[in-house]
Amino acid sequence: MEFHAEIERGTLASIIDGYERMLVQALPECRWQRFFEVHIFILTMLFAPPVRLLHTQFHAKESNLSGSGAQAGDFLFSELGQSLSIVISRNRKRC
Repeated sequence: MEFHAEIERGTLASIIDGYERMLVQALPECRWQRFFEVHIFILTMLFAPPVRLLHTQFHAKESNLSGSGAQAGDFLFSELGQSLSIVISRNRKRC
């Protein structure tokens, strides 16, 4: 048990270091998307009740013929029952 806990602490420290290195860079949104997809547990800890990931990179609202009006979500989570939570990036730099 102690060895397993030590591995978890080392892994978490490595993730935090990687996050801090990314913060000082002007990274496009897709890099952050990938980081949180790989470490999805970080986002799930933001919610009070347990959640599960349903989908990444999805369209929550379609666009009209000119392409305006579209709403894309980065992560779609489900709680118990019918509650849904959507996480959307405010920084939409293209990759």
